[in-house]
Amino acid sequence: MSNQLLSKMFAMVAENAATGPLLAVLFAEEGDELHVRDARAYAADGERLSFWEMAARARSRGDCAVGHKRGGAQVELNPPDKQRRMAWGRGDFLVVIGDEDGGK
Repeated sequence: MSNQLLSKMFAMVAENAATGPLLAVLFAEEGDELHVRDARAYAADGERLSFWEMAARARSRGDCAVGHKRGGAQVELNPPDKQRRMAWGRGDFLVVIGDEDGGK
């Protein structure tokens, strides 16, 4: 999954050079990093939430949600339909920028 994330991030920079400084922060020796966290860290199993609501919960823990991976699907960065409510559970992940301990 890490190769997919990296290739998507490099594509983001190719499309919009302004995202380059963000990558510089992500790949710096110190500071926040890109993580793929179990969605159940932010929502109860089966809870129906939009990406915006999941992002708000991630933010309350010190993370910044940038995408998700649902079931066996591909990683989706900056999902287009952020208001659509979905049931989150086993096999769902939130892609976040945050520190190693997940804001615990």
